[in-house]
Amino acid sequence: MQADLGWQPSVVETHELILQYRLSEAKTLLATLPNSPEKAYLLNLSDFLQMIYIEDKSFYENYLGNLPKRRAWIEELPEGNARKAFYLADMKLQEAMFKIKFGDYLSGLYSLMQAHSQIDELQNRDDKILPFLKSSGVINILIGLTPEKYEWAIRLIGLQGKVATGIEQLTNLSSSSSPMADEALIILGYFYAYPLHEPAKATALFLQALEKQPNSTLARFMLATSLNKAHNGEQALATLSKISADQQKTLTPVNYLFGDLYLEKMDLDKAREHYTMFIQSYSGDNFKKDAMTKIAASHYLEGDPLSASTWSEKASKMERSTTEPDKNADVFLTEINQYPIPLLKTRLLTDGGYWEEAQRQLATVNPSELDGKWLCEYYYRLARLNHLQGKDQSAIPHYRQALKLAERQPWYMGANAALQLGFIMKSSGKDKEAKGYFEKAMDFENHPYKASIDSRAERELTRLTSD
Repeated sequence: MQADLGWQPSVVETHELILQYRLSEAKTLLATLPNSPEKAYLLNLSDFLQMIYIEDKSFYENYLGNLPKRRAWIEELPEGNARKAFYLADMKLQEAMFKIKFGDYLSGLYSLMQAHSQIDELQNRDDKILPFLKSSGVINILIGLTPEKYEWAIRLIGLQGKVATGIEQLTNLSSSSSPMADEALIILGYFYAYPLHEPAKATALFLQALEKQPNSTLARFMLATSLNKAHNGEQALATLSKISADQQKTLTPVNYLFGDLYLEKMDLDKAREHYTMFIQSYSGDNFKKDAMTKIAASHYLEGDPLSASTWSEKASKMERSTTEPDKNADVFLTEINQYPIPLLKTRLLTDGGYWEEAQRQLATVNPSELDGKWLCEYYYRLARLNHLQGKDQSAIPHYRQALKLAERQPWYMGANAALQLGFIMKSSGKDKEAKGYFEKAMDFENHPYKASIDSRAERELTRLTSD
């Protein structure tokens, strides 16, 4: 299998700048490149990366308008050319994801079917080039992550894919000499950080990416994200702070992440400052409700109910709630005035990995004075604090108590308590008990994290069945 795309040094350099999210520098270099298949591919990649972090409908329409010209440049390559087949297949996959993000679901699904067909053809070529592993790896993981209840539809339209196969393909590409190796590393880290929920693996991959490309804004941002998911707020803050002010302006979610990190640290003024910058600069709607709700929460924690109410009302007027943080904000807004402050502080401090302060806050709570959801949350927070510090046996009874109290309630705490008990049982070799807890996690309905918790539980059940 060939590793080289035959790229000139100027093309390689431009690709590296795009991958690092240094887009203004890349734009300058792109302007010097002649119209060519490589330029078409790089322009599309630049648009795709920007699409991940913006929701500008005019940007999307611009992208669609540019596709015919870009395809025409690629079509200039001879019929049957391996590079031509790869460029077209990868761009079709990007097109599918673009359309799905912007709500063109039927057209996006059709583009995904076309991409799948083109990638299958690449797989069966005798002269296939190594970079095809990028496209094949991504589509394998995307299809492999399809929730069980939709698998029949995926099979009906002929789509097949396995997460393990996709991970293997991207891993092989990331360790090769291909110009796509660093891109595969970033993609692999993204999947581990988000849908696969394995932040430790994601962190290792992004550290590797930064070692290879120390000036990469994207790798640094993703590293900070994975560190935060791994409850390492201090290191995440240190990492994020190394992104220059100019680069922070081009990647607006940086301010959203800064807001989360400072909120978890209880630096409430700085949290509000960054959430406000995110709200003012972000072109889309996703995460804005969550940011506004967290500003309200910061005022509530300071004993300022008037400001908390003002921001709660602003958040409530944001109608769109498609992301899990925004859905959770919907729930939080209904209970902000009842939330016991020590429990809320414990929750945030635990998210940031500030164990000692979280324990001090929780120690001020008398569980005999709580009932209902707040008593459930008390035991859930106690379980999380123990579990995240490696004290699995101490966490088990508290998870079980939270699970019992959450029975038949739309509280994510019950679902995640069951999920975490499943992980603990599995790590102890108690597969039968683990299976029961994973199934229990999926039984909870109408909570804001259902999609991600169900996905993780389904994946673990599949592993237990196949072992």
